[in-house]
Amino acid sequence: MSKTRRLEMIFNNNIGGRFTIALAEPSAVPKPAETRALMLSIINANAFSATNGATPTAVHSARIVERDVIDVAVL
Repeated sequence: MSKTRRLEMIFNNNIGGRFTIALAEPSAVPKPAETRALMLSIINANAFSATNGATPTAVHSARIVERDVIDVAVL
């Protein structure tokens, strides 16, 4: 069994949708204020864009996503 964790930062974008940036295996669950500050830094740096031209323009939400994987022996 393996477990993975990622921080998903979800932004509103410039074309009316959502823009998600995920960080794999954060060392700890970040504090809300730290996460918001990071997200605002990303917006202000204008560092990311999608292939359709979408860029993050406002903080929408953030979440930690955990995933458990259990291998099933079938042979």
